[in-house]
Amino acid sequence: MKAVFIGRFQPFHKGHLYALKKIAKNYDEIFVVIGSANKSFTTDNPFTIAERVKMVCMAAKEHGIKVRIVPIDDVEDDNVWLRTILKKVKKIDVVFSNNDWVRRIFESAGYKVKNTGAYMRRVYEGTRIRNLMVKGHGWQRYVPPSVARYIKKIKGEERIRELLNRNYCAPGCCCVH
Repeated sequence: MKAVFIGRFQPFHKGHLYALKKIAKNYDEIFVVIGSANKSFTTDNPFTIAERVKMVCMAAKEHGIKVRIVPIDDVEDDNVWLRTILKKVKKIDVVFSNNDWVRRIFESAGYKVKNTGAYMRRVYEGTRIRNLMVKGHGWQRYVPPSVARYIKKIKGEERIRELLNRNYCAPGCCCVH
């Protein structure tokens, strides 16, 4: 059976991993839809789509879970967003998401939607983890080890801090300070 797991994964954390493991127990085909693929280098979306794909793949591989990644841009029209996913993922059996907007769109289109069974949602929450990164300590325990190493490698902590201070220049940009 085919499951779709939708999120932004900014960053991919242990709550996401818990959900992914749970999904993998019951579904043999898992498509991880990474939303806001066209958003990066902002305080809410600090990581690029390539970086998030890498995080999801590393964590899944670390736990022996096979996934297919589907990046999806944010668009203004809900129907266009849904159709884009349906073009990339055929014959969906179930969609996993805790996001009310995502749930409404898929349920309205007649799809079965389930909560991910969020694991300690207040602890494993992207905004909270990004805030810990700004402080420069304690965030590593909330993400899988491979993700923590990768974020360190790409200097994700520093990026988020600089984004918050509005001093960050995306690679390839000409910034004036």
